[in-house]
Amino acid sequence: MAKILLADDDDTIVDTTTYALRREGFSVVVAGDGNRALQQWSSGQPDLVLLDIRLPGMNGLDVCQQIRQKSDTPVIMLSGLDDDRNIIEGFQRGADDYIIKPYTLRQLVMRIRAVMRRSSDRAPEPPHKMVKVGRWVLDLEAHDLADGSTRVYLTPHEFRILAKLALNRRQVVKHRDLVEYTWGYDVAHAGMLKPHISRLRKKMNLAKGEDGYIEAVARLGYTLKSSCP
Repeated sequence: MAKILLADDDDTIVDTTTYALRREGFSVVVAGDGNRALQQWSSGQPDLVLLDIRLPGMNGLDVCQQIRQKSDTPVIMLSGLDDDRNIIEGFQRGADDYIIKPYTLRQLVMRIRAVMRRSSDRAPEPPHKMVKVGRWVLDLEAHDLADGSTRVYLTPHEFRILAKLALNRRQVVKHRDLVEYTWGYDVAHAGMLKPHISRLRKKMNLAKGEDGYIEAVARLGYTLKSSCP
């Protein structure tokens, strides 16, 4: 039985959502504020976290960021804030999905199952555990990117994008394929691909045309510059 941590301070939402999730076979624990949510996550190790953004104390974005710094636990943000700025920030903090309130319970359950399916198979089945990406080495097992003694943190989405490109280097990976591989079930997150690529380029600090640089191919997708066979 998968355990879900639901962090929300709205009693009505908590009651209806808890009932619906338990009816679907999930175990549910509840936290009414951000600090309690972080404690519940640390002690209970849930399989997925549902986080309202506007939590008392520590807000949901900060809770998500702290979880993501330590774990790949799937996180779905729940919010009535539907503007692009808040949605993008949610993904930048490491959320796996962002659901806008009000939502139907059926929609919520479907999105939970989709995110959990992705999280159970985060990394591709690699022919090698280590892949050269220019001067960087991507560890497909540890989700680690290193350049000698220098290591950079990749969010789960950044890792999946880079792994997909690295395992298909010298080929063009279509936008749709990258989005579906990274977010899993539809193309609703297509607008998130470009900022994720930009952050990867910044973290890797490679010049355009340099081995390992992520190149855009107009109207098609992206490819990894590589001199490796």
